[in-house]
Amino acid sequence: MSQTMYDYLLATGRREGRREGRREGRRESELEARRETTRDILLEVLGTRFAGVPPEVIARVEQAETDEARLWLRRALTAAHLEDVGIVASGAE
Repeated sequence: MSQTMYDYLLATGRREGRREGRREGRRESELEARRETTRDILLEVLGTRFAGVPPEVIARVEQAETDEARLWLRRALTAAHLEDVGIVASGAE
């Protein structure tokens, strides 16, 4: 009987673990999709507003977290120059 209870508890724990793993995987996928979408929109706005986006800016945007990319996106909407967005430090371009 104790082995049967053990087997039941083990199976229950495994099911719970799988469910939690799937939930965590979905959360991670959603966050990554949001990051990628924000980066893509930012690059589109930069390309539209400013003639040509330098490779170092593209590389930096591709490494950005969502919050940082959103900050740059807001700045890009009103910036007079690409440098004003603040993606790459002055002198690094």
